[in-house]
Amino acid sequence: MISVCMPGSVMKYQGYGGDKAKHQKNITTMAENIFYRTFDRGICLGASIAFRYLRHDEFRRALRSGTSREQLEFIVTKLQPEHILYVFRDGFRSISFEYLYHDGIRADHVEDELRLELKMFATLATAMLVHDTIHLCLRIRSDEAALTHDMKVGRKAVAKNTPRPQHGDH
Repeated sequence: MISVCMPGSVMKYQGYGGDKAKHQKNITTMAENIFYRTFDRGICLGASIAFRYLRHDEFRRALRSGTSREQLEFIVTKLQPEHILYVFRDGFRSISFEYLYHDGIRADHVEDELRLELKMFATLATAMLVHDTIHLCLRIRSDEAALTHDMKVGRKAVAKNTPRPQHGDH
């Protein structure tokens, strides 16, 4: 989900000697840190949305019935641009949030297509994190005692469902 794209000037080490391995390790560490911060904010947002809509019949009905796709489509209707900004805050340090969520049509058709694709990616990735948080962390099965529910197991399942940046992603 989180692909770390850095300029070639950052990825290519300009110095000499053994510092090249350290440079690569620093880039990998930074990518992992961005992943974990984004993942944690997605879990928090999922819990917040579940808490906000838990008493709404429409919300409970949508999450009980239908396919995962229908559930994701429902969750997307509840997401605001501020939610996406919160989850992907690290990414919006390099891509303008206003650029992505400005609804005006760009003069450059290719630029507008790219903007819409990025917007769709960020929205769907956020919806998937919320969906997985609700289903894998917060939802307690009817055959499971509430006191024995282990959210850490669910959190691990959400993490497993979320691709991490791999060494060399760029």
